[in-house]
Amino acid sequence: MAAIWFRNNDDGFKNWCEAHSCGFFVNAHHKPVRKYLVLHKVGCPAFKGRGGLTGPQYSKLCSDSIDDQRSAVRRETDTKDFSSICKRCCPPTSG
Repeated sequence: MAAIWFRNNDDGFKNWCEAHSCGFFVNAHHKPVRKYLVLHKVGCPAFKGRGGLTGPQYSKLCSDSIDDQRSAVRRETDTKDFSSICKRCCPPTSG
C-alpha cells in the first residue's frame, strides 16, 4: 500500500491509525520540508488524546512500510530521509 498524506483531516488520520495499528507515520509541517520529518509508530504516546493533528500547521504521512514513506518524502521534499526518529516510540529505521 502506498503512503498517504493527511492534511486537514484528523478523522481520516485517526481512522487510518485504527485500521493500521502496526503502521508508521511521519509528522511534518502542513507543507512538508526536509528540516521537520519525524518518524513515529502508530500509537506513539506523544500523540495520545491530542487534537489538531492535521490542521493548518501539521500533516501526517502514513504507511505500513517505512520504505514507502521514504519514497513519498523524497517526492514531496527532495530529501532522502527523515529529519529524526521519535525517541518516545522508537520506530525501526527500515522495513
